[in-house]
Amino acid sequence: FDAVLVDVRWPGAAALALSAARSTGRPAILDADTAPVEVLERLLPLASHIIASEPAARIVCGHALDPESACADLASRTDAFVAVTGGAAGTWWHDPATGR
Repeated sequence: FDAVLVDVRWPGAAALALSAARSTGRPAILDADTAPVEVLERLLPLASHIIASEPAARIVCGHALDPESACADLASRTDAFVAVTGGAAGTWWHDPATGR
């Protein structure tokens, strides 16, 4: 496989797949949508790339943030590429490789 893409619906399988991808140096991509905070906190550290919905980012950050601030908050918690989708407002991202 060249990459793994998982979502939050099957957290146990998602954790196994993300870990397997990371252990082989392949992209481990998490589609982080709304889920219990415990599920998100379990999966986020396993991903090399996190694409979070605005509601999921708010669950993790613990407070109401705009998508840009939520992206910065999530990026400060991980070494992964982070993007937060804000619907019609757009998408914000942080790439640790470029610092932007």
